Amino acid sequence: EGSVSSKYVRRELRSLTTDDKVKFFNTMEIMYKTDRETGQATYGEYFEPIDKLVAYHNQLAGSKLCDHMHDGYGFLTQHAALSKWFEVVLQTVDPSVSLPYWDYTIEGQAVNNTGDIMKWRQSDVFDPEQFGPCTKSGPVTEGRFAYTPTRQNSHDYIISPTDGGNRTEGNYAAVNAYGFMRAPWNQNNIPYLTRINNTYGFELTEVPNCHDHKDALEQDTFTEFGAFIAYTPHGTTHIAIGGVGGANYKNILKAVDYDLEMAEHWVPIAFAFQKNMYRAGYLECPETCSADTPQSECKCTCPDLATWLEMPTEVLWDEYMNVIVAKEKKYTFNKNGTNVQQTLLKMFCNDYDGMASVMGDSLESASPNDPSFWPTHPTVERLMVWKRINGFTNETWVDDAAWSVNGFDISTCYGHNKEDVLPWPKHIYSPVMGPYTNEDVWDLTDPSYENSTVIYDHFRWDHCEDAGFLKTLIPSDVVVENTEALL
Repeated sequence: EGSVSSKYVRRELRSLTTDDKVKFFNTMEIMYKTDRETGQATYGEYFEPIDKLVAYHNQLAGSKLCDHMHDGYGFLTQHAALSKWFEVVLQTVDPSVSLPYWDYTIEGQAVNNTGDIMKWRQSDVFDPEQFGPCTKSGPVTEGRFAYTPTRQNSHDYIISPTDGGNRTEGNYAAVNAYGFMRAPWNQNNIPYLTRINNTYGFELTEVPNCHDHKDALEQDTFTEFGAFIAYTPHGTTHIAIGGVGGANYKNILKAVDYDLEMAEHWVPIAFAFQKNMYRAGYLECPETCSADTPQSECKCTCPDLATWLEMPTEVLWDEYMNVIVAKEKKYTFNKNGTNVQQTLLKMFCNDYDGMASVMGDSLESASPNDPSFWPTHPTVERLMVWKRINGFTNETWVDDAAWSVNGFDISTCYGHNKEDVLPWPKHIYSPVMGPYTNEDVWDLTDPSYENSTVIYDHFRWDHCEDAGFLKTLIPSDVVVENTEALL
């Protein structure tokens, strides 16, 4: 007797039929609004509420030692597995639903063509019935995800992998000082999903476009691709949605005659400088703050700042600022060539009156609480699949080379080595059962794997062709107009 198998097709969000789009968002909304007990009684043992998935990502990415989800070669496979888990939970509610991808270069290219960031912020994906608005700063108050709660009292919410072992650095909960399930370096005390439409006082103008995704696909080796893909081709999407408030670097830099055009390029990534400083012990964050403590009094600070400010300029650069700003010494000079690194350091240390930088949820370790997270990551996975179809020149996976250890060291960070056993549930790639390693997920997402349960609808970028790029972004002998035709 023959056998029948099926594959779920992941389609671009806007290509879904109206009925399929409504079905997807309705199903996602159930995940966000149903507790575990009710969900499992209604939909079965594999149902999980959104808090469970957020907690996994938050604990791994919010760790003190290093980021077990990002800043290493496990980024691709870890997020592929997390996306698969989310999709499996959706399918407990409605087996006909698959996880769509949001090709945000459609908006990004429109911004690139016009210089108008509102082409991005007013995209139909931010309709109230989809992700919800992204034009205001503060809690999301409109649409189906309005007032999405951020889990509170989370100091004891500790996730252990399915085999009972914790492979990070001990039993801990990633939680901020107010007890919210957020990054320890993010003292955001708003109890709901938060978005901020600027970053340290700057309006973000650089979001991923066709050129950025072409650049990613032109990385010849897995090592090059894996080190590049998480940042310009992807990360600025999180910056644009999450943003950073409570700290207006723009005004401070303007006062010291800084080149604001150059600042626009690097200031939006200062959140990464701050979390690296936290991991290095340069920036210390409070463990607890009462609910009525103002954010300005519950902030991360640098206990050694006074000592640093007394150091000679070159000593300060050599010992601290060099690593903090990723060796970009040009950042430390104003338009007249005056060294202003002390000003930058005081900003990063929240040392100005009223300054207390807080991140929107998309831009920190609890980012899966923002519904936009979920269709964003399959976009990266789709790029990886297309690159694998066309072939890397070398697929060597470099171990012990994660780059966030103690903030600035390149070393071992569990979750980024090829054979690291990952914490994701054992059933998500059924009938292949876990626990899964990075190598397992790499193999299970191989486009040539005949038992794969997921395919992408096509590998065309028509909007990029309109902008002068190849429709396939890179030269390719592979013609894949519609992968459903191959089934």
